[in-house]
Amino acid sequence: MNTERQFQGYPLPTSNTTYTPNQFFDVVLRYGSRGAVRLVAYMIRKTLGWSDAHGNPQEPRVHFSYRQLEQHAGIGHSTVRRAIDEALAARYIRCIQPGTANTPGTPGTPAIYELNWDESDEYITDPERFNGFFAGNGNLTYIPNDFFDYTVPNEPLAVVRVVGAIIRHTIGFQTRYGFRRQKVAMSVTEIQRKTGIVGRQHVLHALQQAIERNHIVRMEMGLFDPEAGKESQPAIYGIRWLESGPETDRKNSSQNSGAQSSNTPKRLRRQSSDTPKRLPGERSEKVTGIEITPGNNTLLDNNSDRATPADRCCAVVAHMSTLPIVAPEQLCALLQLIGFNERTARQLVENHPQEVIRRQIEWLPARNPGRNPLGMLRCAIEGNWDPPVGALQASPAHRFATHFYAGWAGSTELSAAPPSSGDVAAA
Repeated sequence: MNTERQFQGYPLPTSNTTYTPNQFFDVVLRYGSRGAVRLVAYMIRKTLGWSDAHGNPQEPRVHFSYRQLEQHAGIGHSTVRRAIDEALAARYIRCIQPGTANTPGTPGTPAIYELNWDESDEYITDPERFNGFFAGNGNLTYIPNDFFDYTVPNEPLAVVRVVGAIIRHTIGFQTRYGFRRQKVAMSVTEIQRKTGIVGRQHVLHALQQAIERNHIVRMEMGLFDPEAGKESQPAIYGIRWLESGPETDRKNSSQNSGAQSSNTPKRLRRQSSDTPKRLPGERSEKVTGIEITPGNNTLLDNNSDRATPADRCCAVVAHMSTLPIVAPEQLCALLQLIGFNERTARQLVENHPQEVIRRQIEWLPARNPGRNPLGMLRCAIEGNWDPPVGALQASPAHRFATHFYAGWAGSTELSAAPPSSGDVAAA
C-alpha cells in the first residue's frame, strides 16, 4: 500500500494492465465491503496481472499471509478474517487448501485461495445469483495496474466505487465497432444507482475527491434545469490519463479542472479548500469596484488578517444586499474575501451559476460550518446543496416573496399564505 506519493493519473492502457472480469465492477465493487473489495482486487491483480503468451495466469492460485494483505491490499489486521469469510460466502473466491496453525516442531501452512469461476453461459450481475466470474469469452477489460496497486488499497470505498463506475462505463464498454469509450455522460443519480452509495451528498463528496485526487476528470459540467428538468444535462466524465513529456506537463499544469477536454483529459492539479498562502486581505489592488486591502473595513474589520473563513463569510453575507453582483470579477473577489485563492475562486465562478454561488454563501452560516468552512462552501456550490433548515425563511428571497403578492394587490399587510418554494426560487 502506497500512502506517500501524490497520485497523478493512470498510464494509458497500452501496457501494465490486468485483464479484469467486468463483474468485479458490476458485482464485487458495488455490493462488497471495503475489505472484500480489497481482497478480491488483490487476488485479481496477483492472478490475472501476470499471464503467459497464451493468456493463461502464471499464478492461478494465491496463497498469502495476513501481513501481505495488510501491507499490499490495505486490509486491517482485525478485518482480514471477516473479508475472507465475506468473499467466500459471496462466491467471489474459493478455498483450495485451508491453512494450519503453528504447532510445536511443525510450522503452519498458509491457506490457498483462487478466484471462483462460473462455467455457465450466463453473465450474472445479481449478487444473490452470482456464482463466480464469467468464464466464457469476453466480458473482461484491460484495467491499468495502478487501479489495483494504488487506488483500491489507498482510497475510501466510495471513491473507489465512483472511479470504478467511470472506468466500467468508459474503457469497460466496447462499441459495436470495437472501440472503447473515452468519456461517459452520467448524472449524480445514475452514479448513485450504479455504485450503490447511500445518499446524494456522499456521492457528490466521493466524486469531488476522485476528481481532486486525479483519478477521474470532469470534461463538461452538467446542467440543472429547475423547470421540471426539461433542459437538464448530465456531466461528462473520463479517466485521468497521464501524458508523458515535459512539454505536456508544463502545458497541463497551467490548466484548471473546469476546462473542457476534447481528447485526452488535462492533468488536474488538486484544488483544495486549504487556506491559501496569501490571503485576499493582504492584497492592495482594486478589483471591479470591491477594494481588498488590509485596512478595508467595508466588509471586514481591521483584524481581517486574523479572521477565519467563517467570519469572512458572515461579513460578506451581512452586506450581500448592499453589494449587487453584476460581473463575474466581483463575485470572484467576494470568494477571495471569504478565503479562497484566486484560481479556485475563478474556477467556481466559471463553472457554476451566479445565483447558486450567492445562495450557498448566504446559507453557509446557517450550516454551522466546523473546521473546514471553505471546504463545505465549495462542496455546497459544486453540489448545489439544498438550503439548511430555516435558511429559506431568513433569506431576502423569502422575505421578498412573502411581501410580493400583498404589495401587488395594494395591501400593506403580510400575505395570508407563505410563499411556495417556486416563488422563493423565482425571487
